[in-house]
Parts: sequence; structure tokens; C-alpha cells
Amino acid sequence: MRVSLRWFTLMLFVALIRSSGAQSLCPWLNQATASGALGADVAMHVTLLPGSPHSSRSPQTPYPASDPRPDGMCEFSTPDQRSALRINVTTMSNPKKDYAAAIRSSCPGTSHSLTGVGNQSIACSSARNVGVEDRVVAYVRNRLMLLRFTRPTKESIHWQGSDVTSEAVVQAIAEQIAGSMF
Repeated sequence: MRVSLRWFTLMLFVALIRSSGAQSLCPWLNQATASGALGADVAMHVTLLPGSPHSSRSPQTPYPASDPRPDGMCEFSTPDQRSALRINVTTMSNPKKDYAAAIRSSCPGTSHSLTGVGNQSIACSSARNVGVEDRVVAYVRNRLMLLRFTRPTKESIHWQGSDVTSEAVVQAIAEQIAGSMF
């Protein structure tokens, strides 16, 4: 009787935690790092795909279908919505073809290669009517990463104790995300 009461209490506790609506954490970047990169406190919105995101993998996948890493999107934005950092991660069924399509759609103009960020990563920047947007397209194994960093000006950013270019911040964040995808 005592064991079943403990078990019931444990199950009730787990159910209450699940139903409390606790906000999901971003599997690729934490809120503090995003806040530092954007130079202000940020709100976080996370959308992770339900179920096993790797169920449609081909038999040649480089890691098992039971891999718990989800596909999804994390968005960090400042209260005024002028600066944002968005991360999209998806599993590709055909990495070469899907990666080429992602480059064409995300960085159609001038881009440059990044070293140390996944496989064949590229970065590009574009002026927008609300500011500047830096993008990184990279992949790790068969996982595609799209990173967008939007801010109102192209000024340097005070990050981790020094003033750096936004490109340096984007590369450092992309390196961290790619590392979390291994």
C-alpha cells in the first residue's frame, strides 16, 4: 500500500509539472546568450515539432532514428521587436539537394564561406527597410540550420566585454548552434 501511494504521488507530481505550461527551452541556444547578442533582455518563442522528427530518415542516416534532437524553431526578440535572432533546424531527406535549395532561398545574392560552422556553411547580409539582417545557412550531418540575426543598424555590438562586428557575433552563435547539433 505504501509503495503504491508513493507511486501515485510521483505520477501526480509529473502530471502537474507537464500541465503547468512551462515554456520550452531552445535546444540550440540559451536565452542568456541570445540576450547578450541582441544587447537587451529578450523574449523567447520556441516551436518544436511533436513526435519523432526523424521517422522519415533513410536507412543510411548517420545517427539513429531514436535521436531525441527535435526539428523546430527558436526566436529571440527584444521588447521593441527591432532586433531578433531566429534559428530554424530541420532534418533533410536529401542533404545536397535540400542544402542547395536553402542557399538559393536564404542567400540568393553575395555570400561568403564560414569555417568551423558545420559543413559547407555560408553567410550573407542584406539591408532591409527596418535595418540589417545577417543569415547563416549550414548543415551538420543531415540537419539543416538557418540562422537569421536582425537588428536596426550595422553598428558594432558590445558583446562579451568588447565591441565586435555583427558578423563576428553571428559566426560565434552559428558555431555554438552547430556544436549543439553534433
